[in-house]
Amino acid sequence: NFLKEADKRYREVRSDLWKAQEVIRIANNYEMTVKMFSNYVDRMKSLDGSQLQYYQVRSAVNEGFQYLLLASREVKRAREYLDSRSQISEEERKKGLENCDKAVSRMNNAMYKHILDEYDEIDRGHIINANLNALKESSEINF
Repeated sequence: NFLKEADKRYREVRSDLWKAQEVIRIANNYEMTVKMFSNYVDRMKSLDGSQLQYYQVRSAVNEGFQYLLLASREVKRAREYLDSRSQISEEERKKGLENCDKAVSRMNNAMYKHILDEYDEIDRGHIINANLNALKESSEINF
């Protein structure tokens, strides 16, 4: 009887447990995306202009911001699916939350790839700048 009662209670809350897990995944992915973007902007602000020019930094940050914006739209959609006033079936709600989770994950991955590519470009800029300075110094040496 105890097992039957436990199984009955589990079946009653299973849908809510699933929704909670889905919301936690969406929130974690979104939080990671926001943190990445924040750290990225701080790193870009710290550049002294010798690696990338202003318009390059602005363009790179704007592209990253677009990923953040798309992820925030998916979070908003997820909230709409969770709203008890929405007139959608549980199946539609489940499918919608799954799609939101996938979309936020894609935006998180796209942000990560974008940031890595930009960091690589910054590092290449450091190397090129160092090489140019070395060439300049070597051309100024008087024998």
